[in-house]
Amino acid sequence: SISLIKEHATISKLEALKNSMINNIFIVFVIWIFGISLLGKHLLRLFIIVLGICFGLTLSSITYCFSFTQAILFIISTMLLQNIIKIPALAFLCSQGSKIDKELKLYHNTIAIIAKYSIICLIVLTILLICSFIEIYVSEFFLLKVIKYI
Repeated sequence: SISLIKEHATISKLEALKNSMINNIFIVFVIWIFGISLLGKHLLRLFIIVLGICFGLTLSSITYCFSFTQAILFIISTMLLQNIIKIPALAFLCSQGSKIDKELKLYHNTIAIIAKYSIICLIVLTILLICSFIEIYVSEFFLLKVIKYI
């Protein structure tokens, strides 16, 4: 896709935005399911580890494909903005999911606990959907500014 951007080929922003939003909705849904399940705390830890490994492998692949300065420019222009918000939001959501596991075992008001957790999930989902807009529109603007150096 970098070669397409260099050749000024257009990539459908709406399609990319839709895919990003669907991915974020799926991630929040999986975290929500893990949070209310019996093994939620352990599954959430595994989920965060897998997300961290994927993010790290993405960064290392980028640095392998480009020179160091090109990789830094590419990462800053395409990944930094949304991930400054996305990673802490997902970490917060997973910590809340681990917390709900404990609350479900201690308290008997299951519906209220799940409702509170669902509201937290919706708030984080809203933040992640904003990250989708940042990823598609703002990051693309910065990428177009630094693409001549890559």
